[in-house]
Amino acid sequence: MNSERPFLIVDNRVVSRAEFKALLERYRPLFSCHRRIMIHSSDPLYQAVALILARELKSELFLCHAFFKSAQVEKLRADHRVDLLLQNDSWEEPGQITSLADTTPADNEGCLYVFTSGTTGEPKIARHRWATIQYSSEYVSERLSGRTWIMTYSATSFAGLQVFFSAINSDGTIYYPPAEYDRMAAGMSNHGVTIISGTPTFWRMLISSWPSDVPSVKLEQATLGGEIVDQAILDSIESFFAPTRLTHIYASTEAGTAIVVSDGRAGFPVEYLDRQEGVQLQVVDGLLQVKTPAPMSGYVDGRSISADDGWLRTDDAVEVRDGRVYFVGRQDGMINVGGLKVLPEEVELALQSLPQVTDSRVFAKRSPILGSIVAAEIVMQNDTKLNAKEIKSKLRAILADYKVPQVFLPVSKIEATPHGKKSRR
Repeated sequence: MNSERPFLIVDNRVVSRAEFKALLERYRPLFSCHRRIMIHSSDPLYQAVALILARELKSELFLCHAFFKSAQVEKLRADHRVDLLLQNDSWEEPGQITSLADTTPADNEGCLYVFTSGTTGEPKIARHRWATIQYSSEYVSERLSGRTWIMTYSATSFAGLQVFFSAINSDGTIYYPPAEYDRMAAGMSNHGVTIISGTPTFWRMLISSWPSDVPSVKLEQATLGGEIVDQAILDSIESFFAPTRLTHIYASTEAGTAIVVSDGRAGFPVEYLDRQEGVQLQVVDGLLQVKTPAPMSGYVDGRSISADDGWLRTDDAVEVRDGRVYFVGRQDGMINVGGLKVLPEEVELALQSLPQVTDSRVFAKRSPILGSIVAAEIVMQNDTKLNAKEIKSKLRAILADYKVPQVFLPVSKIEATPHGKKSRR
């Protein structure tokens, strides 16, 4: 470990490796006395302490999202017999100790309980062994060792955990930026960030908000995930950042990392469906199913999304065109327009193919006649005035008429969830 390089940078607060090591030693005795631990904190430093110590001591760690309400956390603590709770920077010991007799054999190896994003409903709790949660970090190239990564995802999300362990296990530094994109760009330049992983929504906002007086950074690795990746955003990243390697991935809390594509094109080659080892993929009734070497152990409520033969049902709709498999949307997010089904992501991709549109979010608007109609928030290129009639005309050449939004709302940016995704609620 290079002791001279920072361990974490939180906005402009630098935490050295020596400081972090001292903090680990301070809390190690407390963690050693407890089996089932819960953390609810927005401070990346305490999140990192909990992750490193719980992994080392093979504890069971519940990693709550920072946006959870206190009452929700209290209920989770009681329901799951938590021994030790960290809220912000205060530790609480409820007085009950979970013995090994109260845990399953799988839990004796320790595990991390990861809450799903809750993009389309209440978050679920997925159980991952420490080995599976770090699985993809084993494949970080040696050339990326000792680099500075930026945390664009929520640090408590599955994607954020992949960034965290990939950076830590490769002797890297993690930069936790401010929320404002112009300050984030300046921080990336000042702190030498060369590795970025983020959602397409994040990348669009970063590029469109980059200050003219801040030079673009030269990236060694640019990665996209969490949402459908279209060709326009891949080309935009290539043009703006010229990364040494540009990758988009398909991963989920339940399946782990399943698809990695680095050929600069949207979708993935149809040949991926023929794999017989490692990650396996198949399409059933238009929906992707996967088998991966590092899936979750299960949901804590016992529900399953896997069939008896081990295939995990993703609910992601795909279609095959010209030797590629393309994602088209989430089945559980469909809009019902008078009995006809519309995938919001399909409409967004059509909107974003128009040169005057920078970004969009498509959603259902209640209708007394049809039940729902399609509506869209739109970010226009360079503050161009939104002409709804012109956009509808162009979309009708791409989409069926019932998929064309009936309502357009001009916005300056698309609001994202804490996980960097467009809200689907």
